[in-house]
Amino acid sequence: MKRKFGLNKHGKSEKQKAVRKLDTALSLLVRSQYKQCCTCGRMGELDCGHFRRRECMATRFDYRNVAGQCKKDNRFNGGLPYEFGIFIDRTWGEGTAKELFNLSNEIWQWEVSELDQLTSAAKHSWLAYTSLYDELAAKRK
Repeated sequence: MKRKFGLNKHGKSEKQKAVRKLDTALSLLVRSQYKQCCTCGRMGELDCGHFRRRECMATRFDYRNVAGQCKKDNRFNGGLPYEFGIFIDRTWGEGTAKELFNLSNEIWQWEVSELDQLTSAAKHSWLAYTSLYDELAAKRK
């Protein structure tokens, strides 16, 4: 049986596995950090909602781009991007939502080592994750 270049026996590259691990760790971190939905204020079990969609790798792991969001708003109301943007500007400062929107149009390629570092930081604490993310993002600019 022929194997495709760069893939392991399960059909996932090392980078794909690292992205999945970071997605999981960041989701758990966000769910523990937020106690109510960022768009409607509902309390309860939350998803890790993204302001800019996950396909945009430049903002996918940006801590300003994610927040706790109720399942109704995140899954069935399309994430309510307008309300999410208001929350982002209120939380991180006026103009942050516009900055994230512009940043999401850039193309970033994450290194596996960076993804692994961010995963470890996300498993440790919110402060560790945000500090490391800011450090790695500053190198890209």
